[in-house]
Amino acid sequence: MTNTLQQEQPLQLQACIGFNGKCDNGLVLHPDNQHLLYPLGSVIVVRNVIKRQNTSLEGHDNEVSCITISNNGKYIASGQTTHLGFPADAIIWDFASRSIIHRLALHKTCVKDLSFSACNTYLSTLGGQDDNSLVVWDVESGNSICGTPAHNETAHCVKFLNNTWQRLVTAGDGHMRVWTFDLKNKKLRPQDVKSGSTKRVVTNLTISPCDSKMYCGSLSGDLLECSIKDGNPNLVAKGPKSPFPAGVTCQAALPSGDIICGTGEGVLRKYMVDEQKFHPETAGKVDGAVTSISVTQDGQNFFCGTSDSCIYWGCAATLKTELRNTCHTTAINAVAFPKNYSKVFATVSSPDIRIWNAETRQEILRIQVKNLECHCIHFMDDGKSIISGWDDGKIRAF
Repeated sequence: MTNTLQQEQPLQLQACIGFNGKCDNGLVLHPDNQHLLYPLGSVIVVRNVIKRQNTSLEGHDNEVSCITISNNGKYIASGQTTHLGFPADAIIWDFASRSIIHRLALHKTCVKDLSFSACNTYLSTLGGQDDNSLVVWDVESGNSICGTPAHNETAHCVKFLNNTWQRLVTAGDGHMRVWTFDLKNKKLRPQDVKSGSTKRVVTNLTISPCDSKMYCGSLSGDLLECSIKDGNPNLVAKGPKSPFPAGVTCQAALPSGDIICGTGEGVLRKYMVDEQKFHPETAGKVDGAVTSISVTQDGQNFFCGTSDSCIYWGCAATLKTELRNTCHTTAINAVAFPKNYSKVFATVSSPDIRIWNAETRQEILRIQVKNLECHCIHFMDDGKSIISGWDDGKIRAF
């Protein structure tokens, strides 16, 4: 028995099918255009889309809430949620070795958003509703440089400007701010964007390539265009005239300066910055609310993540998309293989049964029964039918 135990080896993870699509901006494309990063519970999955191989970054002890990558691709930063009042860590990772460089522990309950500076030297982190503090860190040493409350109201997003490390912006409930990072005096100095009577809950933002404008997506369904070039930041435009009913949930800037916007209805639209309006014809549609858009380096294509845990590949010119990956969005209750056959398997969750190709990890078939949850599943020995048990007390055969 002793020899048998000594010979046992831990099982090696071969593949992982899953994606937490409810994490805002959680699907991130590495600058090398080969690796996708996304959260799955308390781990970060690094997927090589060319070789279809996965590795995992394990270091958080609770659900990952945000991810970002430095401009040079050398560093990854991630934040997590935790229980009310407990510390919520942010972690800086080395991408090449997939190892932890620094663990940053100043926020409580949640790290809502984070952003690397253009020079990759500094990292800004934003705490969640119960914390709401803005902190700037030195990436090399892992030490905090300065910090301050982001606003009296909750802030939701933070981003360094594209061409300078001395300025960054935040936005949230009824406010948008431009910050000056004074390294010498270790201070963050805010300046509010003048928006008059226009007050919105801003959940996402992008900055123009030349740093002259920032674009804020709101829960009210419109996009706010703000001038931030001079010392007098102000609102200059907003649209569309008929707001998107479920809000502008995420956005990404193209090299041309135009912006791809995603909505809570699963609609993709392109905002033309020169004309200050949305393109009347170019549009795309996906399943679930759009939570992530990550553009390739050449600006020709993009990856899109949704709240239904779907990953799409899209064309930036037409916004047409094709489904690349999907998975369950709730707990998986059972897994089954057919008798004497290992090339496919089935999983069950609420409210569906899914059949998967075990080699490609792609979904082959989906069986849905609305408003019900499937608890168990079994393949008949002849492989001709699937027997399943549901929470309404019925056994169904498909």
